[in-house]
Amino acid sequence: MRSWRSSLSTKILVYFLAVLATVVTVTGYFQYRAMHAAMYSNVEASASNLMVLVQSLVREDMDVVGTETLSRAVGHFKQQLPDVGDVRIYDLEGRTVADSDPGGPACEPYWECGSAEGAAGASTRS
Repeated sequence: MRSWRSSLSTKILVYFLAVLATVVTVTGYFQYRAMHAAMYSNVEASASNLMVLVQSLVREDMDVVGTETLSRAVGHFKQQLPDVGDVRIYDLEGRTVADSDPGGPACEPYWECGSAEGAAGASTRS
């Protein structure tokens, strides 16, 4: 069986393409990790801000829980956040207390929706 021979220029081209593919892969990996970390920190800060908003509303007036006022406040909060698609607030029993998209699918309690989102407190999903 004959061994395959190639010219020096072909070997240099293949080596160049291998190095280019390696550089692109490594750069893409680090950019992905940086974007992922930044996105999660933004969503975490948004959830924290939402929790402060809800706590201050509930402290002012306990009757706001379960009313349209709280849902409107959550909906207004969601409009200010481009990274958040929908905001729902659940109570300790899993019932929806406020929803930024009241016309969306309703799941009572949230664990029957088939998703892992939410717990007692604020939940965000994109």
